[in-house]
Amino acid sequence: MRELVRFIKGVVITLVLVLGFASCTKDSFNKQAPITLTLLMEHHLDGEPLEFNTLKFPCIEKYVISVTKLEYFISDVYLISTSGKKIHLAEYIYVDAKFPSKFNFELNNLEAVSSIEFTFGLVPAINEHDLISNTYEHLQMIWPEQLGGGYHFMKFEGHYRLPDNTLSGYAMHLGENGYQFKVKLNPVFQLNNQDRVFVLNMNLNEWFNSPQLYDFEIDGNYSMAVEENMKKLTANGVNVFTLKEYFDEN
Repeated sequence: MRELVRFIKGVVITLVLVLGFASCTKDSFNKQAPITLTLLMEHHLDGEPLEFNTLKFPCIEKYVISVTKLEYFISDVYLISTSGKKIHLAEYIYVDAKFPSKFNFELNNLEAVSSIEFTFGLVPAINEHDLISNTYEHLQMIWPEQLGGGYHFMKFEGHYRLPDNTLSGYAMHLGENGYQFKVKLNPVFQLNNQDRVFVLNMNLNEWFNSPQLYDFEIDGNYSMAVEENMKKLTANGVNVFTLKEYFDEN
């Protein structure tokens, strides 16, 4: 009798183990591995790739400009799936255009993307000193306390040449709560659970073009703490970004 009980117990344990293994195996096959979405930040002036310290880029059909500095923040970065699901990618991203800017994100069970959304600058909830990491780069972006505190959203600087060949400099700075703005880009991308690379491209000339013309000699060659100038840049900034999928032509 004891031998029979032992035999039955052995059979039951074996069945439990086999069924458990089969279930785990089935789940493993059904569960899709995460994909990697890479976001590249690139910069150009009306199609010409950005080169620093080179006085050669036409601007508003009046000036030739160079760029000596381009640093900025974007925050609250989301992907929106075609089903309407919002996927949070990053609380904030700092970009110094002098260096390659490449950010990788792991995503699960995402077939297609209908849009990407973000705030240019730091959202008010984190636009306070010490609420983001105190790296050297971030500390260099601090916006003065007497002007509202927080951080610069953008430093865009360089030189411009007038039609009479006179040279001067410009400094387009944005900061202070109220001058953040939302960007939403709507190309539809099929991911099909495969790794993808997206390029978020900034056209620097659009800061001066549309919907409001910004002229250094009329509006001023700096914007920091100048309300009307920062309003113009904020209005134009909505149009500076485009998004495309990257394909390696090699």
